[in-house]
Amino acid sequence: MTLFGLILNLVAAAILLIWSVKLVQSGIERAYGSRIRRALQQAGSRRVQSVIFGLMLAILLQSSTAVAVLTASFASTGLIAPSIGIAAVLGADLGSALVVQILSFNLSWLIPIFLIAGGIGVFKGKTPQAKQTGRVLVGIALILISLTMLGEATQPLQHNTFVPLAVDYLKA
Repeated sequence: MTLFGLILNLVAAAILLIWSVKLVQSGIERAYGSRIRRALQQAGSRRVQSVIFGLMLAILLQSSTAVAVLTASFASTGLIAPSIGIAAVLGADLGSALVVQILSFNLSWLIPIFLIAGGIGVFKGKTPQAKQTGRVLVGIALILISLTMLGEATQPLQHNTFVPLAVDYLKA
């Protein structure tokens, strides 16, 4: 593969990854945004529940930053106590770490399942929530596709003698 082809594939995979993450985030916010806000408010003074909520939300949104922004906005308006917000953000950090572990497995067998289920939800869903849930499933499938593309695009770099030298130089 030429250098141009390598860069082209890397950029295309990165763009697909960024777009699909946005697709999942917007789908979850549209489908479950009010429920998420209510659940965080109901966590009240229960720190353990807030940690679990932050963990699950970070896994769903695939962004601990999004959870932190949401939590900070609630804390600044007085809807939740700052200690509850901190607990939710710590849970979100844990959730982000779990997502990395989950994605380290070969999940390519899930791509057609998520695409079919998501497509049915988008095209046949009776409610806006069903359509947005379908959108989330399609987004997750696209994330898995983009990660596969990134792996394939970087395959030639694994046998390149320059890459270990560059990494060693950057470590120093």
